[in-house]
Amino acid sequence: MINSCVNRAAGLLLFAVALLAAVASLKAGGPPKKADPVGEREWGPEQNGLRCAVALASKQKSVAVDEPVTVLLLTKNVGDKPVSVVGRPPLGVFKIRVLGPDGKPVLLTAYGRRELDIAGSGSRSVGKLAPGREEETRLLLSRVFDMTRAGEYKISFARFCFGMNKKPISVSSNDLSVTVVEEKIRVDQFGGLSEKQSNEACEQILKTHADLTADLMAQLQRKLSDEAKVYLIYLLGELRDPRAANLLTIHIDLKAPRLDPAVAIGRWSQYPAADALTKIGALGVREVSSWLPKDQTALRRKLMISVIWDVQGEKCGRILLEDALARQTTDAGKANMRASLEAFEVLRKSLQPR
Repeated sequence: MINSCVNRAAGLLLFAVALLAAVASLKAGGPPKKADPVGEREWGPEQNGLRCAVALASKQKSVAVDEPVTVLLLTKNVGDKPVSVVGRPPLGVFKIRVLGPDGKPVLLTAYGRRELDIAGSGSRSVGKLAPGREEETRLLLSRVFDMTRAGEYKISFARFCFGMNKKPISVSSNDLSVTVVEEKIRVDQFGGLSEKQSNEACEQILKTHADLTADLMAQLQRKLSDEAKVYLIYLLGELRDPRAANLLTIHIDLKAPRLDPAVAIGRWSQYPAADALTKIGALGVREVSSWLPKDQTALRRKLMISVIWDVQGEKCGRILLEDALARQTTDAGKANMRASLEAFEVLRKSLQPR
């Protein structure tokens, strides 16, 4: 009986405390409000009851070069009367300004130019925006503007509306800063991975390596300046992927317009493709060896022989060439391999100390 009374009294006491807390909360203006993430956004100046803002759709502070940049274009009625807003394709409503890392306006992409051309055509709709309400337009900005350079971009916009006095006005947003960074290749910490996860991580890293090689090879086959090709050849040599050996052999006599300007010890010599094939090693030698039985210029043969010498050395290099000569079945093939052996001997003599 005593316990029942104690429990009832305790319950009444807790109810009284909760009631007092509720009354105190009402006197203070109601329960505390949760932080409004929209309220924390930076907005442009108020213009006749309207404010605009541009914000990243994600919470990321930076975006990788190859990742999409999506923004929110916001318009809010902060007045006490409904206002009219114009509805149309985004580039017909919003005058968007994007400044690149150099502080200059960023060019539209081909898609952006097409969208801009059709933005002003078609019918125009006008909608009402009630007091306190907000309109949101989501835009894949990197599809409209060329944002492929790393660095900081400044984004803003202005839009056409009818204010509380029903007169046409232009409302400006805030300036949004977005940093585009070069994508870094992430390598998992293998010490904390299971066997399955380690295998998957290895496959992903090797795939990334293969994708880089394929991209560089595709670029090397385009009509580029010799200076641009030198950098591509250098990178293919550093990646040491044998799949590039054939393309590098094709470019073996490409002469660098100038020696490496970046460092004291040059990253490439006069003929960068020969350097790259040497870095690839035995598989690079196999590739150039397959070209020697065919007709070559004296320069190309000399460079191929130098790759064989640098990788195999004098003794193994000579054996390799003699075996290749023995396998020839045509007079032309035999003649070209004899010429290759002669070039090998000339190289040997030039490297002997005097």
